[in-house]
Amino acid sequence: MTGYDDLLLEQGTTLLHIGAPKTGSTALQHAAAALRSELLDRGVLYPGNELNHQKGTSHLIGRRAEAWQGELAKPEWWDELDAELRASDASRKLVSFEVVAQADLDGVERVREAMEGPVHVVMVLRNFGQLLPSMWQQKLKAGFRKPLDRWLGEALEDETAPHIYGSDAFHRRDGLSLPERWAKIFGAENVTAVMLQKSRPEQLFGSFEGMLGLPHGILDSAPLTGYSANRGMSALEASFALHFNQTSHAAGVTRREHRHHIWMGAYDRMLAQRTPGPEEGRVGLPSWAVDKCAAAGEFLASEIERSGIRVVGDLTELTAPVKPMPEGSLVLPDALPTDLTQELMLGAVSAGLGRGPDFGSPRVLPTWPTPATPAPSAAPTAPTTDVAKQGDTPAGRPLAKVPAAQLRDELLRRVRTRLLGRG
Repeated sequence: MTGYDDLLLEQGTTLLHIGAPKTGSTALQHAAAALRSELLDRGVLYPGNELNHQKGTSHLIGRRAEAWQGELAKPEWWDELDAELRASDASRKLVSFEVVAQADLDGVERVREAMEGPVHVVMVLRNFGQLLPSMWQQKLKAGFRKPLDRWLGEALEDETAPHIYGSDAFHRRDGLSLPERWAKIFGAENVTAVMLQKSRPEQLFGSFEGMLGLPHGILDSAPLTGYSANRGMSALEASFALHFNQTSHAAGVTRREHRHHIWMGAYDRMLAQRTPGPEEGRVGLPSWAVDKCAAAGEFLASEIERSGIRVVGDLTELTAPVKPMPEGSLVLPDALPTDLTQELMLGAVSAGLGRGPDFGSPRVLPTWPTPATPAPSAAPTAPTTDVAKQGDTPAGRPLAKVPAAQLRDELLRRVRTRLLGRG
């Protein structure tokens, strides 16, 4: 394995982080954004003032997004990012958006043509047995309605190119694999693949610190919030989300309504404010998919070796079989923990009032009208209720339960009335 101190890029290089999704990108971007001024003092530019660089890089790869009403990213978004990169005399620069990995060969060529000076591409890769269940539950937040088994069957139909609809970093539309595509355009010597390894959690931040010439541990010093941690759902949470998504879609809830009230309200708050107990289970692979994911990892590892790009970590991480989840893990129980129901409802109410998932600053949602209820000048503390305290165990876990159907119906009612917007 290459030591982190040996990864240093030459001065004037832009480090382009392309993903893949669900490989620690959110934690990395939160750290870089939170430490933007300090990084600049140390010679590293993290341009802009947003979490990542999705707008500018999306223009280069020809990406559309629901947040932009399905329109292509605007050329001026790249122009603004490009101008800041060109004007900076920082020793090194970091550009990060995890969806850039989805580009085809033409898109990669546009990226290379548009970016000035030396550019080094870094991709972060993860065992498919961990990545695919994580991607499925991530899609649940956006309203996805396919059960895990069905989605995995489609994703693993071709083991040489796992298909992840909406996050298709491993496609072969142009006849090339992910590492081959970027090595072909940028040169193998200008591409690094970092393995995401549970046994070496420091490897992600350490690799970026090494490439950028930053002191070890500086990225870890950024305050980590519930949102920046971007944890996955427990099996119980995922079971409810799948059931609710199916029910709300059948009731006519639109994608935009779901995005505003449920994804960026109820689900975001649930994931940020509660810590599931081990009794809720984890989202993992069914047993039939274990060998298929290992085979997909073997193919990717062979493509990395053939491409000649630099590797940080152990390639066998991609090929290791994972332990399957127990059968019946994704069956929705009749009742849910009260802390789960409370956070879901608070998140939906807060989003409906235009104050994000946590009764704080409203999120930027240009496709949505401003709610009639104005936000207060000072963000209040999220309300507490007695029900959150009743029946707590010594470890703080609520014993009381709420019927799952009751929560589903109440969430659905609030979404359909736009949370006080229509009376």
